[in-house]
Amino acid sequence: MSTHRHLHHRGGAQDASPERVTNRSWRIAVLLGLALILSACALRETTAESSTAPADDTNTTRPATTMTSTTMTSRTTTTQPSASGTIRHASGFRLSYPDGWHETGIVISTEFATGAECVAALIVDQAPPSDPAQAGFVLQSGVQVCAKPVDGTSLDTYMESVYGTGVSEFVRGQSDGVVEYRRSSGLESHIFAQTDSYRFQVTAFVTADPDLEQERIAQVQEILDSLTFG
Repeated sequence: MSTHRHLHHRGGAQDASPERVTNRSWRIAVLLGLALILSACALRETTAESSTAPADDTNTTRPATTMTSTTMTSRTTTTQPSASGTIRHASGFRLSYPDGWHETGIVISTEFATGAECVAALIVDQAPPSDPAQAGFVLQSGVQVCAKPVDGTSLDTYMESVYGTGVSEFVRGQSDGVVEYRRSSGLESHIFAQTDSYRFQVTAFVTADPDLEQERIAQVQEILDSLTFG
């Protein structure tokens, strides 16, 4: 009998009354309702913040703005002499350059320039960034003349030995008794000339923004027209 009563007592502890089940269900329903209300409020705040927040400045607009700023800074800080000038070299060549250009040393390295004396008339429209970590383009135009003493061979022999059949790309001529070979390709021109004492290589180049390109081409041609040897 005692055993039966004990089992009956345990069974009564496991069975919940209808009133307790109802109370528990009501509490669960209230908690679920509160959770839904809080979720809806959080979603509304997130949506409002997204609609009023400024545009992310890490998009492609930033590099474009940086590049424009760099370009303007380079042009602003690049200063050039305001007066025109003339280069007279001991080897005998002479040239004049327009306002805004200046005289400098070697600008373009060539095989001929190795061991030669090189002088250039140059204008820089956009200098490289002062910070090496920044990317940027150098926009400059110039006429470089390199001179070497004659080695005992004629210019014709030199051109054939260096260029072979490619010498046909040059136009051979004479100016004031000086033999010249000229070649022009796009925004670059190459001239070889030789006097009794010196052989010359002339390299003319234009690298400029489209709005300045024609002006720089005309200025380079003006410099080439002023160039004389001997």
